[in-house]
Amino acid sequence: MSKTSKTPEQAADTCPVCGHKGLIYGDSELQDESYIYDWTCPNCGQTGKECHALVFSEHILT
Repeated sequence: MSKTSKTPEQAADTCPVCGHKGLIYGDSELQDESYIYDWTCPNCGQTGKECHALVFSEHILT
């Protein structure tokens, strides 16, 4: 019988490995239609990238 481990649900500012909320963010970059942040989890030490999709929200007239 094999054990299955449930991974935490993916959410911004939450480690996808251990579920710790409060990642430490580093560099960021704009890539295509996404903004990507490098992060490190202060709880388990995992590193990764967090991707946010850019979407149009409004025009601002000047």
